[in-house]
Amino acid sequence: MFDRTNLQVLANHARAAAENMAHTLHRTAHSAFVKETQDFTVMLMDRSGATFAVPMELGATWYPGLSYHRAIAMVDNYRPGDVAFTNDPYSGHVATHAPDTHLWKPVFVDGEIVAWTGGHIHNTDMGGAVPASLSRALTEIHQEGIRFPPMKLVNEGVFDEMILRIMSTNVRKPDLNIGDIKALV
Repeated sequence: MFDRTNLQVLANHARAAAENMAHTLHRTAHSAFVKETQDFTVMLMDRSGATFAVPMELGATWYPGLSYHRAIAMVDNYRPGDVAFTNDPYSGHVATHAPDTHLWKPVFVDGEIVAWTGGHIHNTDMGGAVPASLSRALTEIHQEGIRFPPMKLVNEGVFDEMILRIMSTNVRKPDLNIGDIKALV
């Protein structure tokens, strides 16, 4: 059993880990959406996908109570080094629109998933009707660009080159998109 002091120490340690994740993403990202507007977040999640630690200094967005449980469950057979992602608001229920790419990675201890790390970035473009996929003239989600349901982006430490090629082919600034996604990974 933990007393209040020990719980606060653990909470501060988790928050510090999230801060370090945010600083790393901020330093290694490629686009102005991440570097200048800080339209991103990172998080630590429990084994069910519920967020328990986020950065307090960096990142413009965080959704209290957001659970990745449904998105996590839509991908099978996680292994060490795997990273899954989605930008589809209708499957996984974590993204708000196509430019928001969310990803999550299992944390293993002795072969068992004990927690998850995750995060989200606003991509510069997802190949929609207008750059950045932001316009009041858009009337339906297909105008926002290509959508990816929850799936693995990285398999045991190796990026799925087919997914990266599909994304690169469908966006205006592939170097920014792929660079930001790799920074988040």
